[in-house]
Amino acid sequence: MKTEQLENFPLTSAVVSALHYLEQTESTNSVMATQDAWPPFSLVLAGHQTAGRGRLGRVWVSRPGESVAFSVMVPGPGPGLTWIPLVAGACLVEALRSVGVAEAGLKWPNDVLVGGKKLAGVLCEVHRGGGVIVGVGLNRSFVAQPPSENAVALADFIDVGDGLVDAVLAQFVLLLRSFHTAGHLDAHDFVTERLLTVGCSVEVVPVLGKSFRGIAQGVDGHGRLVVRNAAGVDIEIVAADVHHLYQ
Repeated sequence: MKTEQLENFPLTSAVVSALHYLEQTESTNSVMATQDAWPPFSLVLAGHQTAGRGRLGRVWVSRPGESVAFSVMVPGPGPGLTWIPLVAGACLVEALRSVGVAEAGLKWPNDVLVGGKKLAGVLCEVHRGGGVIVGVGLNRSFVAQPPSENAVALADFIDVGDGLVDAVLAQFVLLLRSFHTAGHLDAHDFVTERLLTVGCSVEVVPVLGKSFRGIAQGVDGHGRLVVRNAAGVDIEIVAADVHHLYQ
């Protein structure tokens, strides 16, 4: 591991406790997880991830140079463990909007979409030292066909250079810092305003149990998605895949 030269990411360097850069690694989250202690709001940035991970054990697939992978150490308690993935996703949405990706929005719980396609994903994991590792995989540009028909990249909307990546990272960390001292009520409003899922027809695919369809009503005080099923019953979703049904 080496500390990246400050001039490459000056905005980010100014707002993190430490910035570490790796040309290549299996996973920035794994790098953070294997070290006992990190200063609050340290950031690990990788030029390429070879074994990036997503929610529910999925793999984040990208070719060298196609994505930006980074992890931030967020100290507890902040707005609460159940809120951190949602807040992180909403912070990323706002950071992307700040550089010109105006249509970016959040799909519950932590995918960033533009035009119904996935631009980024967030994976949060509790560190044994007590903080939360907030990992982000952000599609930068595709050298060939996207890895999925549902994937989209920053370069599809805006010129992407290190300066733009630096601006996104810095704004993301600044927003995470601001919510560290905020309560869940502030987090609720911030997330809801950026949550594309609210009001959508959705299909819910639980980890256990049968899939069902309904209308997403919003999120409750714990960040759980509330979906009204066909019988008019509101169901709180804790862990599931939620697919937007576009008509």
